[in-house]
This record gives sequence, structure tokens and C-alpha cells, in this order.
Amino acid sequence: STVRAAGLSTIATHQDLIIKMKINIKIAVHSCIEGMQSGHGLRHDDYKQYHEYCTRRLSRIRHNREVRKDLVHSATYVSGEKTRRHAYCSRDLVLPEPEQEQLHEQDEDEDSNQIQMHENVLLVLLVDAERAWAHSSELKALLHDQLPKNHEKSKATPGSIRQHALRRLRRAKKLAIRFEELCIQYSDETTQEEAKAYASWMRGNFALEVSDWETACAEFQESISLCRKLAQIEDDLEISDLFTGRANNVLKPLLKYCQYEWKEAGGDVVIESEEGEKGGGEKESAGSGSVTYRSQSIVVENKSLKVLLLKAEGLLANTHANANANA
Repeated sequence: STVRAAGLSTIATHQDLIIKMKINIKIAVHSCIEGMQSGHGLRHDDYKQYHEYCTRRLSRIRHNREVRKDLVHSATYVSGEKTRRHAYCSRDLVLPEPEQEQLHEQDEDEDSNQIQMHENVLLVLLVDAERAWAHSSELKALLHDQLPKNHEKSKATPGSIRQHALRRLRRAKKLAIRFEELCIQYSDETTQEEAKAYASWMRGNFALEVSDWETACAEFQESISLCRKLAQIEDDLEISDLFTGRANNVLKPLLKYCQYEWKEAGGDVVIESEEGEKGGGEKESAGSGSVTYRSQSIVVENKSLKVLLLKAEGLLANTHANANANA
């Protein structure tokens, strides 16, 4: 990742210096999270391992030599704090305004609270959002597990565990939105589009958990559209396939599930048919919430199973489409 400064112009007036600067930070958002997730537990749905990895990664990002004085939550780097050396200290993120004229006087004490913009400032928000999302998913998994007596949540009620999971997911959504806002100000166009797709996915996840089906459908559809747009403009075939796979294998099953639930709740939704699916007859599938086995229609009630069936249905449709194209 690189930081590029463009459009630098200076005008000296008396003893003041006016600097106009645009910062373009490039971060491969989806490649970054794909590498983190696939390499640290999510291949086998171990959200606890991924949660712990994100915590360690956050510490390494914050302790980078160039930004640790601005990002580390320690009394060592926070002025005015009188507490234990390694005690946690909250910090306010004061960033420079891009594409605006800033007045820098010879006395630099006035800008002492303003941090230097760096890619790690954005990475902290991204990894922190991933950590909160992983923690939420970890807590959700506890609702279906038999907890040992020595587990920290062994005496917690299912309701309290669910509320804790929702709080963590709400924080993940808040951090993703903040990440999107800062990327719009400080990053290049591709990173901006990736940040918008990521934030839409996270907002859709939260809307799905609180059963706001209409919002979830809109957010997942927006994320799918942005991923497909990025796949078309990307020159690297591997990265293009990453966006296409995320749209078809991760986001689309979630969208179809939310569309089905919205329709069941009486919403006015149009469910698009899969490519390669033959029309002309009524067909029950995972997309309609049921499967056919030995001429009997079985309704699928489990949400996780519905999403898996939708994903399998999408992969099967893509396989048939590729086979027909190669024939």
C-alpha cells in the first residue's frame, strides 16, 4: 500500500504557509479481509480464532513506528493522562482536512492534536470492524453450543448473549461506516468503491440480525452491484474473480434469504430467477424455503441451512451455465 500526495501548492503570506494537499491512500480491502479470514480460522468457522487474530493484528498496526504516538491507547503516548503506564486511555481521532487550505504558523503547538494521515489509520478501522463482527459471530455460535462450566458465558442467559452479539455487530457496522467515510476523503477511487461495498455488507448483516428485511435486501443488493462493478474494471484476473466470487457465493445467498423472509412478511419484493434456470413450470427450491425429496416438499426452517442451500443452488446454476457455454 502506498500514500501519494498530489496537487501540492504553497503560497507564502507574511509568516504563514498555506498548504493545499490531496491524500490518495490505496488499500485492497477485499483482498485484505479475504487473506485474513481464510488464513485464520474462518475456513472452518472458527470465529474465536479469527477474533483473537484481529486483536493481535490491531496491536501491530497501532504500534507502527510512524503512527504509534497517534494510535496507541496507552498513557505513554497520551498527553495529560496520569495513570498506570499500560492502562487503556481513550483517544480522539483528529484528522487533517483533505483538499482544504490549512494554515500552518511557525508555532506548531496549535496543531499538536492533529494526527498525520497514514494508511494504518484506515486499517485500524477495518480490522477493528472485522474483530467486532467476528466476536458477534462467535457469540451467536454459543447459543447453539453446550458450554462447559468453566466458560465465561456459562451462567449467561441466551437473551443476554444475543444482546451482547447485537452490540458487537452494531459496533462493527459503526466502524465500517466510519471506514467508508474516511476512505471517501483520503483514498483513491477503487478503494472508495471497495469501502462502500464492505460497509453495505456490514449494514446488511446488522439489518438481517434485527429482521429488517427491506434494508438488508437494499444493502446486500448495493454490495453485489459494487462488487460486480469492481470485477469488470479490475485488470488482474485473480482479483476480478475474487469480486465475482464474493458477489455470487457470499452476498447473493444472503440476498435471496432476505428476499424470501421479506416476501413471507408480506413485503413487495421481486425475486429474480437464477441464470440457466429453466422456466415454464413451478419449481420449489432452496430459494423458496423448501426442498423436494422423493416427491415430497420439505420446508427448511433453519436459517443457516437455508443460506447453505442457497449457496449450493447458486454454485449448481453456475456449473450448468459454464457447461452449456463450453458445449
